[in-house]
Amino acid sequence: MALGLDEFIVSGWPHLEEALRVGDFVIPHLADLTAADTTGVAAA
Repeated sequence: MALGLDEFIVSGWPHLEEALRVGDFVIPHLADLTAADTTGVAAA
């Protein structure tokens, strides 16, 4: 992958605010990377 990541490990008990931030800011970028990886074209 472009970021050099193979795995994303979440451990412990995240606070609600942390979980919301991951959902709002991290997951969409991972989805874009996955789309770009399967199509060869970066998602907008």
